[in-house]
Amino acid sequence: MKVWQALFLIFVLLAVSSRGDVNSSNNGSQLPPSSATVITSAATTAVKATAGTLRRITVTTEVASATIKLFDLASASCTGTPATNAKAVLTLPSTVSNPFSIEFQQAFANGICVLTSGATNLTVIFD
Repeated sequence: MKVWQALFLIFVLLAVSSRGDVNSSNNGSQLPPSSATVITSAATTAVKATAGTLRRITVTTEVASATIKLFDLASASCTGTPATNAKAVLTLPSTVSNPFSIEFQQAFANGICVLTSGATNLTVIFD
């Protein structure tokens, strides 16, 4: 190997190791951790008070024919039975025997508000 090739290789290694966007585990593809809210009763829940992204909903204990309604509302408007800015309605079937997750990856401009009609145990994961 010529001297200039060795110097070039050292330069490249130094440049890569000093990059600020590489995390300490050297795995640049790792995303920051998300937050989660667990809902266990029929309720209106302000999951996220401000804009964000709904990542997924995991249902671990279901109630037959219960609904999970999602609204794009700030926490101050997430009360009672919301009627504006509906994003999705999930209706659980009469028989569900296994936990399941639904991926959303959907942006919410105001906040994430969830209205459940039954005591379904679910986890809302968001950023």
